[in-house]
Amino acid sequence: MMKFQKIACALTLASTLITGMTFKANAEQPLGVITRQSEVAPEGSAREIKGVFLLENVTKYPLIIELPSIKNESYAFSLGEGRILLKPGESRTVTYTGGIFQDGKWQINFDLNLRSEQGILAGRHTVDIYFLVENGKYQASTYEKLFLVPDERDSVLGDSFSVNKDDGSIPRAPVGNIRRPAMKELLNMERETIFKIPTESSGGKESPNIIKVKPDLIRRTIRKPVLRDFPQPKSQKLNKTLLAAGTVQANGVFSWRGMDNLLHPAFGWRVRAWRQQGGSWVNVAEDWIEANGTWNLSFPQEAGKVKFQYVAFNRFFTPQTSAGDTYRWVGPERNSVSLSHNEGSWIANTSTGAVRGLGEIYDEGMNLWSKLYWDGGINPLRKDSIKVVFPNTAYDCGNGSGVPWSCANTGGNIWLIPSHASRNGVMQHELSHQINYEYWNNNRPPGSGGSHTLGDCYTPGLAMMEGFANFMVFWTQSDRGASPDGGFDFAVENPTFACQNPINRNESWVAATFWDLHDTRADGQDNLWFVHPGAVPGIYLRTGMKSGMADFATIYRNAANAEHRTIIDNIARQDFIIP
Repeated sequence: MMKFQKIACALTLASTLITGMTFKANAEQPLGVITRQSEVAPEGSAREIKGVFLLENVTKYPLIIELPSIKNESYAFSLGEGRILLKPGESRTVTYTGGIFQDGKWQINFDLNLRSEQGILAGRHTVDIYFLVENGKYQASTYEKLFLVPDERDSVLGDSFSVNKDDGSIPRAPVGNIRRPAMKELLNMERETIFKIPTESSGGKESPNIIKVKPDLIRRTIRKPVLRDFPQPKSQKLNKTLLAAGTVQANGVFSWRGMDNLLHPAFGWRVRAWRQQGGSWVNVAEDWIEANGTWNLSFPQEAGKVKFQYVAFNRFFTPQTSAGDTYRWVGPERNSVSLSHNEGSWIANTSTGAVRGLGEIYDEGMNLWSKLYWDGGINPLRKDSIKVVFPNTAYDCGNGSGVPWSCANTGGNIWLIPSHASRNGVMQHELSHQINYEYWNNNRPPGSGGSHTLGDCYTPGLAMMEGFANFMVFWTQSDRGASPDGGFDFAVENPTFACQNPINRNESWVAATFWDLHDTRADGQDNLWFVHPGAVPGIYLRTGMKSGMADFATIYRNAANAEHRTIIDNIARQDFIIP
């Protein structure tokens, strides 16, 4: 009989590790099924791995769990029966078998789709298991043991990771479909947003009216970048160490290696030039890395060794450890640099180690920020850069379960668990909560926090705020003329799996209402849209706090052309927001 090792799926809450953040989260990622435990033999042949995990349906509705096989050049695993039905509160053991064909540290993610009995996508769940493979033998492990260990660092420059040289051997990821502005444009959103007619209906004629909304209603007060983890460089006086009358023009390219093992431009990262002077390293210049990964710095040419450092932070959000430390990489030491210095191409490896998944969550955040710029005219910046604790392996979001989860609070903090780095939309969902808090002055309707599922009914306030954060993922990633399906958490066009009674109390139907007001695809009573692509989130954010989506149904109705107001009523009624 095979001996199994239990892999803990619940950690003791260690709020003391979350520096300055021991208060309860206000918004959590939705639940559907949870992994109660995972068991596997503690060691064995890496090509013959067999284990089990226990799934529990924590919703009030039945769920069909799709159990896909996964296969690539490094490993292959299959799951039991292909699909199982879990009734509300029911638990069931799932067996996995497979093998890992290469030595190394391995995080295996089983991404499960959750569907209603009618086949409608009703959520997703990730089961993550961990192995150390050496010489064809595996040892069962955990995320903490594999990845939260000391890596090679440069202790001189703020304990930075070492970069890898880009020698061209790693393929580059294809360019995404979200247009990215220059960093200076993101940080200075001096764009005037014009709302053409509030609404248009399918087959109708566009009104000739153009409504120009006052800029102060469109933009938040622009805040200049505040860099907090290192002091700003001070101007350097020319002295006897000056080598030549001139300024160094340095340039380079910086990328991150993702969990897909492809290279991605480090858009929105910070690059810094450091020079050694009198035994100390002095920050002499810094700027932002652009959308294609290129950067340029200027600083006086003086004697002293030079290093270039790359930091994963920006004015919108800052990934950090539970101790509050940022993630930094440093390049090789240069004895001197010429007036025209090409640093070359370097890489932050975020495909493994303690930073596994960092590139993915950062890129999601930059995509949201870019979309808000081009399509929304919405400035998302809070007073301080949003702190994103990643990976969160200790904080249970204050729900008392002891199980780490992903969430956000009004204090400008986000926590993300490791497996959510590969889960499309989680970072954008939590950042959308932060934008909501910023525009509503950190106010929330009563009863709008705590654990929740996509399909159950809660308070109108919870349904509204979670529904908005759900909608923003679709708004960011989907063409408004399409019907979003694969890659998202649920079927936003028609979430029939979700609670319909009492009305105005389900987040998936709230998200569907937002989407129906935004998309240009006619379905059911939905043959209307707000012409400006940023109108739907903009009206919601700038109106201020309301008690539920039914209040916003009235607000959107009043914002529409008179001949379209009945259609908005029909949309809200179709989506179970009003009677």
